[in-house]
Amino acid sequence: MDGNEKKKLSESDICDLFITPAINKAGWEPMTQIRREVTLTPGPVVVRGNMSSRNKKKKKFADYVLSWEPGVPVTVVEAKDKNHTVSHGIQQALGYAEILDVPSAFSSNGDAFAIIKLLKDQGRAAVVLPNGVFAPYTGIKTNLLFFTQGQPTEHVWYYEHPYPEGVKSYNKAKPMRFEEFATEIAWWGNEADGFKAREQTEQAWKVPVADIVARNYNLDIKNPHVGEQISHDPDELLAQYQRLMNEVTDIRSALKRELAAALGR
Repeated sequence: MDGNEKKKLSESDICDLFITPAINKAGWEPMTQIRREVTLTPGPVVVRGNMSSRNKKKKKFADYVLSWEPGVPVTVVEAKDKNHTVSHGIQQALGYAEILDVPSAFSSNGDAFAIIKLLKDQGRAAVVLPNGVFAPYTGIKTNLLFFTQGQPTEHVWYYEHPYPEGVKSYNKAKPMRFEEFATEIAWWGNEADGFKAREQTEQAWKVPVADIVARNYNLDIKNPHVGEQISHDPDELLAQYQRLMNEVTDIRSALKRELAAALGR
């Protein structure tokens, strides 16, 4: 199914055809660990005279709640159709994660998953994996996040995994191998001494948590040691185009509101 055909699918279709199979494939047990369309708040009470009822249209529900075991939720997944970016639902998912008091939230449009960790704990590092690692499911770059509980986040280390010499992309026939993580393992250091041996390199950089908060918790931060790169990957180009279109739509809506307010004076 190509991109244009996917855009014709409803959010429910995206869930049934792509998101649910991906969650199942990741090892979640459908009967005990996956719940769909879970009501989180029943909606506000509307009073009319002596009668009262709930406004069910304003109730909040999560598209998916994933549990370690029944009654122990660990994350939520907010689904969007293909006309939205992968991370479009992350703010909505964050709100649901806070209601359930779970440590993480996902957003997906069926192409890939975006994840954000609620920064109550110590964010340790993000390893940026290059294109093709999860092919054929998605060809875009992926951030692999590591966290340790118990301390407030002060900064997050990033390490951009380089391709081995002669490799331009990973795929199903030529996947990433464990041996290629030798540089990350050598750089990682020892948690017991607070990772004192870590240094910023061409592949590694450190970001204060204040910068991440200012970015509205967007953890997709590019390597500052590398100049601007032009991607020719179709998935990345389409995602960039969709982000631009969403920004244009937001600006147009804001202008309409301003004009309506001005004409109403």
